[in-house]
Amino acid sequence: MSDGKVHYTNRKKRKYWLHKRFSKKGTPCYYFSAKQNKERLVDEVPDGWVIWEHPESFQPFLRKVMPRVISLEEEELIQHYLEESPHVDEFMVDVRGSQVTIYAAERVEPISQRLSKLFGRDVTKDLDDDALLKMLQGEFAQQVFFAQPCVASLRFTLVDEEKRLFSTERWCCRGSIDDWIDLPNSGSLKSVCEALVPHIGQESFYDLSW
Repeated sequence: MSDGKVHYTNRKKRKYWLHKRFSKKGTPCYYFSAKQNKERLVDEVPDGWVIWEHPESFQPFLRKVMPRVISLEEEELIQHYLEESPHVDEFMVDVRGSQVTIYAAERVEPISQRLSKLFGRDVTKDLDDDALLKMLQGEFAQQVFFAQPCVASLRFTLVDEEKRLFSTERWCCRGSIDDWIDLPNSGSLKSVCEALVPHIGQESFYDLSW
């Protein structure tokens, strides 16, 4: 927060401020904007709401807090498998009720790695401190400017609360299909993560089907 006003910085390092206006009926309405209207800035997030960044548009919103059905430990387990994947650059795990949606962005190769492959050696060893610093700054700018939207990839739905069993779906956007499609994989969260997460960012992801 800046000067006591609620703000949020998204993955592109762009700052948004939370504003409040009133409808004709006097109902408060909240929204985020990169432009400040000082008369509408607010000091705190309203009770029962949380800031949420849309994975694909980078736009922040307020979203109502829902009772947790998926445990924090289960959410962290999914994050662990995504962090271990060599093909995922950034990701967001969105938990809503009994469903977990995984949004992911494919890994963008840093400038230094691409140059090293081009010349067949570690080019960073040829640079002095100033040149190396400039390269690292350039790589950071690349990550910010070219930050990719995280797109919907997998969705797990808790179908048995007692046994903690999940059904699975993947997002399909090929041809005439632009929707979630069912997958045959079902079972414990660990088993479906092990079976499906490694395919994110790979061509094999599009072969996942019944």
